[in-house]
Amino acid sequence: MSNWPAAGSLYRVTLLIFLLVMGTAAETVAQDPTAEIQQASIDQVIEQLGADTFAARQQAMREIVQRDVEAVEPLKLAAIESSGDSEKQMRAVAVIARLAVAGEQECQRAARNALTELIASEDQNLRTFALASQSRLSEVMHDVAIAQLRELGAEVDSSTYREGQRQVTRYEVTIDEKWKGKLDDFNLTSLISRMDHLNLFGPEITDEVIDQVAGANLRTLRIKRSSITNAAIDRIRKIDSLRRLDIYYSDIDDGCVDDLGAMTQLRQIRLWGTKISPENTGTLAQRLDIRISISNGAFLGIQYERNEQLLRLTRVVKDSAAERGGLQVGDVIVYFSDREITELRDFGLAIQARRAGDKVKTVVQRDGKEVELEIELGQFPDRDR
Repeated sequence: MSNWPAAGSLYRVTLLIFLLVMGTAAETVAQDPTAEIQQASIDQVIEQLGADTFAARQQAMREIVQRDVEAVEPLKLAAIESSGDSEKQMRAVAVIARLAVAGEQECQRAARNALTELIASEDQNLRTFALASQSRLSEVMHDVAIAQLRELGAEVDSSTYREGQRQVTRYEVTIDEKWKGKLDDFNLTSLISRMDHLNLFGPEITDEVIDQVAGANLRTLRIKRSSITNAAIDRIRKIDSLRRLDIYYSDIDDGCVDDLGAMTQLRQIRLWGTKISPENTGTLAQRLDIRISISNGAFLGIQYERNEQLLRLTRVVKDSAAERGGLQVGDVIVYFSDREITELRDFGLAIQARRAGDKVKTVVQRDGKEVELEIELGQFPDRDR
């Protein structure tokens, strides 16, 4: 077999990987799993990657792909042990790259991990093959992941803007009650390059889900109405790229304050409707010299104007606590939740002290008369972010 220099082989290996991976990306599965496979051991088939004829080498690659996760570790070892046989190394790496797309979830993860290990090899040829493979694989997997996420019910939005002399596209992914995927499918988020925002909404969002998405290159993570515990905060703390963290209506408590306080990579944090005590929210604000918004999370659903010390409503949000409680445009709030409202600050302090589900006495002036209402406060809607 030839032992051509790694630098000269870069085009060849990239082309082979491109053809293999792009062919796989167009298929749901690389091969029919019921197809007949030669009754040879995986090591015997891998050995054929160095066969003298092109047809034998191609046949070996096709057969190995059908072995799924069983083939990954033997392929990695064959690539390492084939120093001096660049053809065999190149093909072993190319098949690993294909398994990273075509295999089942376990196989895909094992193949990606194998490529990462080969990149650290001291063998220059092998390192070159693995780097070329991973680079092309990342581009393909990015597109595949977006398509699969959308098929599973996630929203994937993109925005393009200029960074210096080049255009950059960044992505925002939202997973909510429309999600049809399994736990392993959340890992698809880690395959999207330049994903700035990840929104996870609903009780299906657990500590295990956070484990799956923590490998993503995130700048903003929003979690709402979830089932996460304090353990998830420790995992989030290790996302070095994270700059903003918003957590709404989730039962994290004082036990996670140390982990939150250790997130020195953050520039902004919002904690609404959690069980963190007022004493510890103050401690957190002192430890993190960043923008912090902490609230019990009650949402009324109004807009208002200030006019001669009056809080007059200019809008009542449809289907909000305000509408359900009977507030109307033109009402002037004079009493809210045990507090007389004489200025905007009074209203802000009153609602910040309340939680979603609290029932509050509210008095408004309407058509020259005082009207007393009882309003059950709600949660901020998902799109109010």
